[in-house]
Parts: sequence; structure tokens; C-alpha cells
Amino acid sequence: MFIRRLYTFITALAVMFVSANAVAQNSNESKTTIAFDKGNPYTQLIPQPNSVTYDLNAKPFVLDKNTVILCENPFIENYLSKRIKNLLGVKIKAARENKNPQNIKKNVIIIGYKNLHSPVGCSDLAEGAYNLRVADKMLLIESPSYQGLFNGVQSLLQLLPAQVYNFNNKEYIKEFAIPAGTISDYAEFSYRGFELDVSRTWRPAEVVYKVLDWMAYHKLNKFHWHLTDDQGWRVEIKSL
Repeated sequence: MFIRRLYTFITALAVMFVSANAVAQNSNESKTTIAFDKGNPYTQLIPQPNSVTYDLNAKPFVLDKNTVILCENPFIENYLSKRIKNLLGVKIKAARENKNPQNIKKNVIIIGYKNLHSPVGCSDLAEGAYNLRVADKMLLIESPSYQGLFNGVQSLLQLLPAQVYNFNNKEYIKEFAIPAGTISDYAEFSYRGFELDVSRTWRPAEVVYKVLDWMAYHKLNKFHWHLTDDQGWRVEIKSL
């Protein structure tokens, strides 16, 4: 009996030691783990960014119809404007006539290319890395690549109400306050994929488009389109 109790005690100590060591290791990792908070959009990002800081007491960035976009990529500019229109009911304008952010008097969203330092734990700059900074009058997304800028826009959209994804929305709001904060993120895995098997189950084109949209929203980068399996082939070839 004594030996059994001693063995149980030693086992419990070992488990406690391993757990404590795991907690210590996790605390040294660069990735920030944040508890979910319904009132804080920074805790609701999917996938959770590598590093997140925020200050709910600081003055937020107010997004409204007077906000302007200063963006180096026309597609990303239009992509973001169309989704903000789902929320505000109007498409915010581009600040093309003035390339100096310091001279823009309105709240401005700046999206541009910039060389970033390698994230902690990466020998080279990870694919799709970006920084997103939210301050009083300026919201900044910067990255050395197109993919990084696009990923930064996806994180920005997740900080906004869900209406940004609804192109049929008619319940517009006048403004939305985005809490001050900073996101530094990069992909932990280079292959982040989703498979759609249309060989066994038919899917209309509209469903495929929707799948691609939701993959983009969640920063997935590989689409495995399973077109054929044995005798099944789901691409129309009129000659066959």
C-alpha cells in the first residue's frame, strides 16, 4: 500500500512538472493567446494572429462615410471599399489626389508595401506577413508582398461587424469605432488548404465562388479541387 501511494505521489509530481514546463515554454513563444471577449474584436480573429496588442481605453479609429483610403494596389482598394459599403451603405473614397498622409485631414486607411523585419522565430520573412496598426486618425496595413496586404485587409474586415460580408445587407450604420491596437502576423504553415470534392457530390459554380471567398477570409492559400475519382469527372467536355 505504501509503495502504491508513493508511486502515485511521484506520478503526480511528474505530471505537475511537465505541465509547468509546458506553460513556461508556451509563455516564451511569440504567438499571443487571447481569451475570447464578445466586446473585443481583437479576441475574435480567425486564425488568431501571431501577435496582438490592443488598448480599449485609447481613442479608437472611427470608420464612417468620410473615411478615405490611400492604397498602392487598385484591386485591394476596391475589394475593401466594396465590403465597407455593405456596412455603411456608401463606398468610401480613395485619396488619389494627395499621396502625403500627413496632409489628409480625414480619417485615413493606408495600405502599402514596406520591408518588414523578419518575425520572431523565422529566419526569412514568412509568406504573407503583415503589420496592422489602428490609431486615432490613421489605420495602417503594411507588408512587403501583395499576399501580406491582402491578409491584413482580411484581419481588418474581421475587426468590423459581420455585415461587411453580406452584399444583400440593407441595415446600414453611420459609423463604427475600431479599438486601438496592433497586429503583427505571418503564416505558421506555408500550406493552408481546403479540399472541395465535386467528383462524388455535384456543386454549382456559385458554391465554388463562395468557398473561395471564405478561404480568402480565413487566409487559406491552397484550393484542392477534387475533380475526378475513378469513373467520376465533373468538368464538361462537349467532345466526350
